[in-house]
Amino acid sequence: MGVGDPLQRKWEGSAWQVGEENQNVTVTARSIALTPQLNGVLVHQTAGFEHVKRRHYLFVAIGRKLALAWKGSEGDGPTWSKVEVSEPLPDGGQSFFFFNGFMYPAENGAEDEPDSLEVASYRWNAQKSVIESVPMRESSSSIVALIAGIYDTVAEARKAMRSHSDCLREFLILSADSLPQVPKGKVAIAAISTKANLAESAVAECAPALRIQVEKLSAPR
Repeated sequence: MGVGDPLQRKWEGSAWQVGEENQNVTVTARSIALTPQLNGVLVHQTAGFEHVKRRHYLFVAIGRKLALAWKGSEGDGPTWSKVEVSEPLPDGGQSFFFFNGFMYPAENGAEDEPDSLEVASYRWNAQKSVIESVPMRESSSSIVALIAGIYDTVAEARKAMRSHSDCLREFLILSADSLPQVPKGKVAIAAISTKANLAESAVAECAPALRIQVEKLSAPR
């Protein structure tokens, strides 16, 4: 559905679905408190069958008019995306996170290509009445990286993932381009999450030999 934290395996909300297979379209929605006085509606659209694509929209009522305040979509190829809403912040509003990833299939010569993941944090600017992107490290919410090992090559990392596929289903193979904690020239088996309880569960479910480290990516103010 493209809704929730990357470590969240199931969306509990309602959804509306029409069509079958390649003609299938599924829509779900939820509210977000942009400020204590202003709510928005996040709408998530999933389409396709074998090659599923997702789009995300934020609608806000400004001056009794419905406005499209933000849109997120995926590129070509084996991409995926998710949008997660933060817990209420000290000022009473909420931020949201857009996760946009690309998972290289381990075939067709892509065995040595790492995956990629971009994470953006968004907040409502009440003075300008617009959504603004906030650097991940400056996010008002906690964001953590789960690192299940650092390897010299992507092939070594893929082999390690296959041997622990049950507990590493939501993990990617990331380089320093996607995760600054990874040394240059190396790759990590890693996942990024905004939910401490989901991160703790992921660590507990994996084999102790993996020794998953949890690193903070943001410093909430």
